[in-house]
Amino acid sequence: MRQPAAWSPRMSPGPGPAPERLAAALAEDIAAERLRPGARLPPHRQLADDLKLSVVTVGRAYALLERQGLVRGEHGRGTFVSASIPDEAAAFIDLSLNLPPPILAEAQFAAALQRVAARAAGISTQRYPPPAGRLEHRRAAARWLAGHRIDLPAERLLLTNGAQHAIMVALGLVCRPGDLLLVESVTYAGAKAAARLLGLRLAGIEMDGEGIMSAALAAALQGPDRPAALYLTPTMQNPTGRTLTAERRREIAALARRHDLPVIEDDVYSVLDDPGRPTLGELAPERVFYINSLSKGLSAALRLGLLAVPAGWEDRAAAAVQATAWTASPLTSFVMAEWLQDGTAGLVAEALRREVSARQAIAAEYFPGVRPAGPAAMHLWLPLAEAAAERAARRAQALGVIVTPPGATVVDAARDCGLRLCLGAAPSREMLGRGLGLIRQAIEAPEDTIF
Repeated sequence: MRQPAAWSPRMSPGPGPAPERLAAALAEDIAAERLRPGARLPPHRQLADDLKLSVVTVGRAYALLERQGLVRGEHGRGTFVSASIPDEAAAFIDLSLNLPPPILAEAQFAAALQRVAARAAGISTQRYPPPAGRLEHRRAAARWLAGHRIDLPAERLLLTNGAQHAIMVALGLVCRPGDLLLVESVTYAGAKAAARLLGLRLAGIEMDGEGIMSAALAAALQGPDRPAALYLTPTMQNPTGRTLTAERRREIAALARRHDLPVIEDDVYSVLDDPGRPTLGELAPERVFYINSLSKGLSAALRLGLLAVPAGWEDRAAAAVQATAWTASPLTSFVMAEWLQDGTAGLVAEALRREVSARQAIAAEYFPGVRPAGPAAMHLWLPLAEAAAERAARRAQALGVIVTPPGATVVDAARDCGLRLCLGAAPSREMLGRGLGLIRQAIEAPEDTIF
């Protein structure tokens, strides 16, 4: 089969060894079906002449694609796009998504849906729930939070379509285009993307081994450019895993009060944390927009976020949810309430902590000098200079492992940069170990090595 006439060979832009850039461009064209299954790739020498490359470079690029299952070589005939392209889960070990390990069996999810279906006669299918969610579901979520984290009135708690939606709503409430948003020097990629979409400017605050530094925050608040808000993850910070002490949290809350600064607290890892440390939402409830999620603590399929707003903000927050999604998914909300009420949530949380601990032990075998900052953190932070981090991410992908691109999280590379490795994303411990071994290989290889 011939490739489409419109296809022409190219190199992926940007830095990096030529074989990796050529392989990346071909992989993109295969994924976009510009090169269809069964298409014959140009002979090595022809492609080398077309792109002004060496035959060895083309051979190495084809070998990378064959290792990923995207092409197959047939002796005497050439190299062909695989007739059955593997999906991403089969072709790569993905350590880029901060997901909980697969604790909930599909049967448990199906059973919850069946129980919800059994009560379908009492579920209205003709009307949307209120924008903030059904009050009984908000009360169930409030009881769940009170059981392990923070006591909140259900009336101040809104249901959202995941924590990402909650971040977007909170930012939209307190920021306007062009405003300055303070974040950690490396921050959650989703918050960075939301800020970009809203036209916000970011300023990274220096961190130490705990997280954001009080002195650095105080200095930023005294500058001429007044920030509109502070976004941070005090517990198992994403991507570094660092956790603020109770004393540091009190210092940050006091600074926010002194400077009348709204704070967006991302607490999605609370179910994995040891109790005892106060949330910023408890220390300064009049200015903290508190965010939690069921996706991190229970199942990625349960795409439901929780947003608690300061008193007096309830109507504005409900209007923002309505403007961006109308309401959280009603079906997901019913499944959430089912799991919170029948004890599934508690059992899954206990199992999740055990599984994360086991995966941390695997990570310690491959990176003995780097420990997750939290006792149950689902991600590992490898401090690396910016160029080294970018090179390691590119090489890891060439070896079949996807990691979070450093540029997705870094706000101030001069202060903090590295690679985030998500320990929960791999479907098994064996695959996690294999992926971590390949990442170590990508990092430790000499700079001029070509994969």
